[in-house]
Amino acid sequence: MSNTDSSKMIRPSQLREILETATVGDNGISAIAPDGEDIGTELENAIHSWMKDSPLAYALDDVSVKARRSKVTLCGGAFAIAPVQMLIKERLLKLYSRK
Repeated sequence: MSNTDSSKMIRPSQLREILETATVGDNGISAIAPDGEDIGTELENAIHSWMKDSPLAYALDDVSVKARRSKVTLCGGAFAIAPVQMLIKERLLKLYSRK
């Protein structure tokens, strides 16, 4: 995400603020970098990458199977970040409908 930031660096404390204030609307994800630029597309790509290249991918596959019999509630941690919640819900619904 820092590639779109004019300073070429987003500090971890700034990234946390960006994530916590990111929103999801009709035009997709909106996340504002320290330089004022909207980096929603970059945030979405970063979340997709995290979902694909981490143990989360296996967990989502497992949850999608378990969701056939039990209600699933996602809360806390990364799930409190609106864009993460939206993309994980989309992924779970896609996995669930495939099975």
